[in-house]
Amino acid sequence: MGCGKRVAAIVRSDTQTNNGSPGTSNKPMQMLFVLIPLWIGIFHGQVVWNDSQASSAVGRFHLVSANGQSLPAVVAENRSTGFKQEVIAGDAELRADRTCTVATEYRYTTDGEVSTSWSRDECTFATSGQEVRFKFRSGELVGTLQADLLTVRADAELVYRRR
Repeated sequence: MGCGKRVAAIVRSDTQTNNGSPGTSNKPMQMLFVLIPLWIGIFHGQVVWNDSQASSAVGRFHLVSANGQSLPAVVAENRSTGFKQEVIAGDAELRADRTCTVATEYRYTTDGEVSTSWSRDECTFATSGQEVRFKFRSGELVGTLQADLLTVRADAELVYRRR
C-alpha cells in the first residue's frame, strides 16, 4: 500500500493603492490561505488520488469487445496484402497492491495462413475518479471504469466486463 501525504495550497493576495505602491493603502493587507487537503498514495511512482477508488477497480475483468465488435473482433486489416489481425480473447486482473496483469490472445491471417499468439504484460495502475491509468514497461494506457465495465483505449478500444 502507498503512504498518505497531505498537501496544502497557499494563495496570497496583497492589496495595493491606486498608484500601485504596495503597503500604502488604507485597506489592510489581506492574506488568503486556502487549504486543500489531498490524500495522495504513492506506489512505484504512480499517484493514486483516493484509496476507495483504487479499491473499486480491484478485480478480474474479461474482454468482451474491441472497437465496438463482440469477440473475435478485427482490429487491423489490409485486404491488398491479405493481412488481418483479430482480438479473440483477453483478461485483466487489477490487484489491491495496485499491480495488474493484462493478457490478450490474437489471431493473425496472412494470405490464408492463420496463426495465434498471446501477449501478457505486468503493470501498475492508478485511479482518479473514473479514470484508470495503466503503466507498463513500454508506456501508459488510460481507461475508464463505469460500474462493471472497464474501457481501455489502446490501438483499439477494448471493453472488459468484471467477472
